[in-house]
Amino acid sequence: MALLLLVDLGILSESAVVLYPIAFSSVLGVLALLTMVFGMLWIIVMRQENTFETYRQLWLAALAGLTLALLLISALDLVRLRLTGTWGGFPLG
Repeated sequence: MALLLLVDLGILSESAVVLYPIAFSSVLGVLALLTMVFGMLWIIVMRQENTFETYRQLWLAALAGLTLALLLISALDLVRLRLTGTWGGFPLG
């Protein structure tokens, strides 16, 4: 609870020293989660469940997951660009 309170106070201070590491960790967390989900989906689609003995053998599934995650993020960005006409979201005004 104390750590969460400290992070919350850091965010509310709007200090760039605090916000940039939190933003980077948030982006890396989302990318890691999507990579794992798409990697598992790749393994299921390729019917390779329970065939890996070491983590080193997962490199192809991890690469496929990362590629699919980056494609998904790029597609969402392109849809947003088509809908709003800007990379920054909805234009104000």
